Amino acid sequence: MAIVFQLIILTIGFALFHRMGWSYLQALAQYQPLPPGKRGRSGQKVYVEGMYGSGTILRSPIAQEFCLRWRVIVTEKQGKNSISRLDHGSYGVENFAILRRGDRRSFLVEQQPDTVLKQIHDLGGHHGPKHQYQQNLLWQSNHPQMVEFLQNNGISPDNWLGVRRSLTVTELFWRTNDPVFVFGELTEQEGQWCLKAHLLSDQSVEKLRRVPSLFLLIGVVILFFAGLGMFNLWR
Repeated sequence: MAIVFQLIILTIGFALFHRMGWSYLQALAQYQPLPPGKRGRSGQKVYVEGMYGSGTILRSPIAQEFCLRWRVIVTEKQGKNSISRLDHGSYGVENFAILRRGDRRSFLVEQQPDTVLKQIHDLGGHHGPKHQYQQNLLWQSNHPQMVEFLQNNGISPDNWLGVRRSLTVTELFWRTNDPVFVFGELTEQEGQWCLKAHLLSDQSVEKLRRVPSLFLLIGVVILFFAGLGMFNLWR
C-alpha cells in the first residue's frame, strides 16, 4: 500500500515537472525575440513587443466597447469547482497592425491561436481592460446584453431545475495604443511583413514563464521526496 502511495506521488510530481513545467517552458522557448529593425526570416517563430496600431474597429458583444479585438470567458461555479463554459473571441474577424518603437515597420496580424500557449497565458489570470458580470442564486445580473449573449451562445442563465446558475462572465477588449506581446510566425506577403499570431498577450514572456517555472520547481521537490521514500521502502 505504501508503494502504491509513493507511485501516485511520483506520478503527480512528474506531471507537474514535465506537463505543467518543462513542456510549457519549452513551448515558450521556441519564440525568439525580434529586436527593432532586425529583418528576420519568413517562417521564423518570433516574440514581438509593441502596441496595437490602427485596424478594423469592432464592438465588444456585451458592453459594446469600441475596440480592435475582444474575448469573452464564461465560467460556472459548481461547489468548490469552477468550470469553463465558453471562451469566445473575435479571432479571424479583426484586422489590425502591431507597431513598435524604434521600428518603422508595422506587422499585420493574422490570428492562429495555439492551445498550449493559451493554456500558459491563462495560468497567470486575465489581464488588460475588462468588464466582469456575475450572477448566482442570490444575485441576478441587470445586464440584458449579458443574458442575450449567453442565450445566443447556448448558455441558459438557469439550470434544468429553474435555479439561477452561478456564472461569471469576463469580457476583455483591446484598443489602439494598448500594449501587446505577440508570439507568432513571421511571414512576408507582397512586401508586407505579417505575423501569424499564435498568442496575443498582455503579459511579457518573463511573466508568462513564472507559473510554469513554479510548477517545475514544485515537481522537482515532490519527485525528490517521493524518490527518497521509494528508496527507503526498498532498502
